Amino acid sequence: GGPRETQDKYYSQELQLLGGNDRLNWVAGLYYGNERGHDQTVSDTVRFISSRSPTVYDARVRNKSYAVFAQADYKITESLRVTAGARYSWDRRVLISNNSNAASPCVVPAPGFDSVTAAPESSQCPRTFVDKFSDPSWLLSLDYQISPDILVYAKYARGYRSGGRNFKGVNNIGTFIDFAPETVTEYEIGLKSYLFDRRVRFNFAAYYDDYSDVQKVATILLPGTTAFSSQTVNAAKARVTGFEADVLWKVTDNFSLNGAAGLVDGQYKQFIDLLKGDRSDEPFDVPKWTFNVGGRYTHPTSFGELSAQVDYQWQDKFYIDPQSYKVVTFTQPSRGLLGGRLSMEVDEWGAEFSIFGKNITNKKYLSSGAGPYESLGVNFAIVGEPRIYGFEVKKKF
Repeated sequence: GGPRETQDKYYSQELQLLGGNDRLNWVAGLYYGNERGHDQTVSDTVRFISSRSPTVYDARVRNKSYAVFAQADYKITESLRVTAGARYSWDRRVLISNNSNAASPCVVPAPGFDSVTAAPESSQCPRTFVDKFSDPSWLLSLDYQISPDILVYAKYARGYRSGGRNFKGVNNIGTFIDFAPETVTEYEIGLKSYLFDRRVRFNFAAYYDDYSDVQKVATILLPGTTAFSSQTVNAAKARVTGFEADVLWKVTDNFSLNGAAGLVDGQYKQFIDLLKGDRSDEPFDVPKWTFNVGGRYTHPTSFGELSAQVDYQWQDKFYIDPQSYKVVTFTQPSRGLLGGRLSMEVDEWGAEFSIFGKNITNKKYLSSGAGPYESLGVNFAIVGEPRIYGFEVKKKF
């Protein structure tokens, strides 16, 4: 580990042109984004066995994004509506690397060299890497209003996640490898409804996502060597199926119950790692099942509303770092977190006073982790928030 300093500024601007009538509504526009950032990370994990430690990863980014888009919805009948949209994105991503370590003031290979050698011309700091990506996205959906309180829909969409480049590179150009955009095609059907004289709200959605060029950490062979390295690459094709459902029941005018459940069932269709072989059966780093339940009671008074709320959130076990899923410390068992809040509104002051508790039972759990140094017997994980109590004041101006 070591200190890390990150600075980032992002400016964006979107121009829209809108129009329509009783049956047709449309929007078209342009998007521009500009990011300027600096990340400096000092890695000092193995100084006691390596003369090259610490390593300083010094990266500046200069990224620009452009897009043109349009979307329209049209009422085929009073109850049936179709929506269609498209977007084309261009991304220009610039990395300026000044990486160094204790043995060398520059560990970035120069253009035309696979590796840094003793020859001075084999390294270049700073070195600028420029990558350009572009891809289309689209949406097509159909929704039908069965009644004023019940709507069903079906959706077909394609999404795009820009590519990039590994910046924590050392000595070999393979550690600075670029990766292509990740795309997903999604099919979804759903229901939105109010039932029983609108005292119950019930929503449901089921989906199937087909991913291509999934950006994952996998093992690559470094150019000109017999050595391997773990880098972010386009390693896999995957599919994810699942559903989401939520319900809100207004038991009385002052008391309501709510609940939600979700399933994420993911599987790689193709994921080959040079060292670890076929990883297609590797689990995803998300829990398969999640649900939450809660209740809220309100009581009006002459000065404002009093309310009490309790909620419980549960999630299935999952593997924080699937590459190391056989390591016990990276298996997060199923767990539930209990929370609560008592609030008092004072209308005359435009204020709300609350006391709250999070993770009231003080459940111990891990929120994230990684095992980049597993071969050295070193892993790290971040512990989730412990029991927290607090007092909160909100003021409206």
